[in-house]
Amino acid sequence: MVLKLVFITLLSGLSMTTDNKSRDVENWESDPGGMMDYYQAISYTLGQSIADLVDNAYDADATEIDIQIDLDPDTSLPYIRILDNGKGISQDDMNKAMRLGLKRERNESDLGVYGIGMKLSALSQAHEVTVASHKSGVFSLRRISAHHMRETNRNELLKFPTGSSAFNISKTKFQDENWSTMILLEDVHQASKWQELNKSQNISLDKEMKKVKIHLGLTYHRIMEENKNTTLKLNGRQIIAQDPFMSWEKDIDYGTVKNEVLIPVQIEGESINVKSIMTIIPHNKRMTDSKRCNQINAGYKKKNFMQGFYIYRNKRLIHYGEWQGGMFGENTDPHNCLAKMLIDIPPKHSTWFGLGPTKTNVDLPMEFLRKIHSVVEEKRSWKPIRKGKKMSFYEAFQFRYNNEGKKSKKTSSVQPSQGGSSVSTSTSSVPAPPGQSPKLRAKTIRPKSIISEIKEEENKLILTVDKSDPAYEQLRQQLRMWEP
Repeated sequence: MVLKLVFITLLSGLSMTTDNKSRDVENWESDPGGMMDYYQAISYTLGQSIADLVDNAYDADATEIDIQIDLDPDTSLPYIRILDNGKGISQDDMNKAMRLGLKRERNESDLGVYGIGMKLSALSQAHEVTVASHKSGVFSLRRISAHHMRETNRNELLKFPTGSSAFNISKTKFQDENWSTMILLEDVHQASKWQELNKSQNISLDKEMKKVKIHLGLTYHRIMEENKNTTLKLNGRQIIAQDPFMSWEKDIDYGTVKNEVLIPVQIEGESINVKSIMTIIPHNKRMTDSKRCNQINAGYKKKNFMQGFYIYRNKRLIHYGEWQGGMFGENTDPHNCLAKMLIDIPPKHSTWFGLGPTKTNVDLPMEFLRKIHSVVEEKRSWKPIRKGKKMSFYEAFQFRYNNEGKKSKKTSSVQPSQGGSSVSTSTSSVPAPPGQSPKLRAKTIRPKSIISEIKEEENKLILTVDKSDPAYEQLRQQLRMWEP
């Protein structure tokens, strides 16, 4: 009889636990004002924030993206505007687009990942974030106001604009030029980070925009190189693709050297080959276009900080610089500054590879870093470095840094003879024009200070020359000697 009562008691307790399970939870509340403090404290550079906003334009199939950073004529405070001609956002989808962490079906080709980038990157720069779009003849607008959320402590989106001069100027441009979507950042609270003590606001802003320009050129260089019909502009000027691997450096002896490998990994039972390219750029004393090469190092990171991993997702550069896991010792060691390694992480497995929610960092897992270490230790040819002798990645870029920066007394050049055939000479200056002996020619100029760009189009070589340079006339006369 006692055993029977105990069994009934146990069953009764189990039943009560099961019945109460649904009532044993409560909503996890968040304080809107406090969360806004957190959102606005997330660390983004201006370039990273703008890149996150540009991602949305690319995902909307935009072929024209226009970025403007300017000062409001009334307040003299900076504002940032991004316009695109993509698919636009419908009235019904506007609230979804503004939702933090929205879970939705994404194409693997999308640059967006977590559904928070546009909102957080914008709030990290500004107190007022307005998104406006025109689709199917309907105009819609939403505004995230940090001031309003702190004052009311409510998560509310505003359906009306700030009404500022910056907004009115932007809306006029948006409507007159038939753009699809506009993102406007006002009351920029991060402007103090750009301001320099001994510089005016305009000069400080101009310097920051130059960094933004380089950052965007690096971030989207592969996308821009493959989509020639897509334009990305900053303050009316086209952003130029900035290839960090300096692929234009094609000197047969001292140009960029690459080795492509596939790194196998197992993720959730799936075998995946990760594309990787180990690259050794030229020594700065051997660069054929040093101006173009040095421009890459003029953004947020300087030369020694540009060594390391270059991690891409869907050909969009996510993170660059730094050898994770202590791969080659100190990240700023100048002896390693010629080494860079491209890694294409599969978009389907972004989380496994350590892609952060803000898309400003990638923390590669140790398992993968060990595989990279095995790859870089493997002996392989790095022609023409050390005449193609097999070396590890480390040995090859160290050899180039320590040896190829030494200028030789004579370099080989080729000049056309009277009959049009090529004749090899040993000289340290440009070839003599036809009919003139090398011994009799005048001292030649250094053309790379005058020539700002060299393009090859089919059978033509197009030079862009600075006519204001004092040496321009001398260069022009020398080129005239080569006319038929």
